[in-house]
Amino acid sequence: MAKNNQNENPKKKKKRFDYQMQRANSTHVTILCLVGAYFLYMAYRMLQNTRSGASEMSMPVTILLMVVMSLLAIMTFAYAGYVWYQIKKKSELTDEEAEELDAQMARADMENYGHLEGEYETDVSDVVEEFQAQAESEDAGEEEP
Repeated sequence: MAKNNQNENPKKKKKRFDYQMQRANSTHVTILCLVGAYFLYMAYRMLQNTRSGASEMSMPVTILLMVVMSLLAIMTFAYAGYVWYQIKKKSELTDEEAEELDAQMARADMENYGHLEGEYETDVSDVVEEFQAQAESEDAGEEEP
């Protein structure tokens, strides 16, 4: 029973992403994570202030507020994860979208740099002939001694 390896491991196409969309929306996710971290920091500072006696809140009230702040932080982190997942999902390009993006970039390159076409072109055949002539002369020089 021979197995067909080609059917088992088909080559996967590389996924293409709209990186501008990801970059713009990743700021949103970063801010959400910072807000969640700040909620955790506030809960920690409340506990520290109550323990040291700098706060007039009682310990049960402090614990209740810590639980609320911690839940807010967890919800903020969960929402940030959801937003990140949605951004990744929406920024994934189909083959047609990737081809259209490549075509747009090529058109933009031609508009921006099309005037340079031909300025830096050299005749390669002249360079190749010079190189071959130099190599032949070196070969002929080595055979004579």
